Amino acid sequence: GAINRGENMEITTYLEKTLDSELSANVIDLCPVGALTSKPYAFEARPWELTKTESIDVMDAVGSNIRVDTKGWEVKRILPRVNDEINEEWLSDKSRYACDGLLKNRLDTPFIKVNGKLQACSWDEAFNFISDNIRGLTGDKVFGAVGDLVDVETMYMFKKFFKDVLSSDNIDFRPTNYFIDPSHKANYLFNTSISRLEEADLVVLVGTNPRLEATILNARIRKAYLARKTKVYSVGDVGDLTYPHENVGSSFSALGEILAKNGKIYNSLKSAKKPVFIIGESGLSSNGEYVLETVKKILKDNNFLNNDWNGLNILHQNASSVGAIYLNLLKSNFLDKLNDDTLKAVYLLGADQIKVKPVNKFIIYQGSHG
Repeated sequence: GAINRGENMEITTYLEKTLDSELSANVIDLCPVGALTSKPYAFEARPWELTKTESIDVMDAVGSNIRVDTKGWEVKRILPRVNDEINEEWLSDKSRYACDGLLKNRLDTPFIKVNGKLQACSWDEAFNFISDNIRGLTGDKVFGAVGDLVDVETMYMFKKFFKDVLSSDNIDFRPTNYFIDPSHKANYLFNTSISRLEEADLVVLVGTNPRLEATILNARIRKAYLARKTKVYSVGDVGDLTYPHENVGSSFSALGEILAKNGKIYNSLKSAKKPVFIIGESGLSSNGEYVLETVKKILKDNNFLNNDWNGLNILHQNASSVGAIYLNLLKSNFLDKLNDDTLKAVYLLGADQIKVKPVNKFIIYQGSHG
């Protein structure tokens, strides 16, 4: 509709609510004439001026295929790239607009803290300062934390530095303690695959909110529900997932009920042909080993762990997590020692979520924004 008259007439909507979705920016790609535009990109560049580079999204652990459009040194926009096995032609708003946040206030010179204040210095001064403060420390007195955007090559060199120079293997990628069993890949991968979620007739979410943690994956579950009315249960309150689901409580005893052949999930599991259990990092935290082994036993006892269908899935929140597990960066017991006198030096490699009390500790931070 329209409001006002004559030259003051404005096209508007009669709807009282705006679009509220973490996939809202995909309407930009749907518009054939460009009337719906991306506000950060509007009037920034002409399409033929852009260098187009195919890449992979790192804002979550899904691995959506993307195209990065740059003009000179600056990223102007990020668009989805078609991959029917992962994101089809969709992209989350977080992934589409994250480049704005990564552009501003970047660190471009080393800093040394003197009398509680950071002072710019040269690279030689920074390296000498680090060397003076870590020289003589034994391997058990240092700890390295890896951040969520660190690539595998960098993690490998970080591990090599700790081993060859510091004689230490005290490195972890987890900002909080949650259980990981690295003995077999199936224990920490998303085994069903994203595309085959559409075949699932039962989905059980254990300690995870896919709408926030993996938007594209959540859209696949919604697609399965719309196509075949897939039953969805949640262990833990996850709020609005954009499709009907039933919360069976926040206690992991709901999993024990399935083993005891009781409860709502068990009743649905009896008739299921392709069930899917998705365990999040929260589900692996306090009783992680119990949760993982219980879900594995449920699936194994009902013959849903086989070559045709593997219903066990671990949903990580960060793109670097699986690479870090491959490199065995799993020393979570040191996270408990960050704020006592056990450690004398902490090296934060892009680890912005780690909080360390600087008392009696030498802290090295290597990252893009500080």
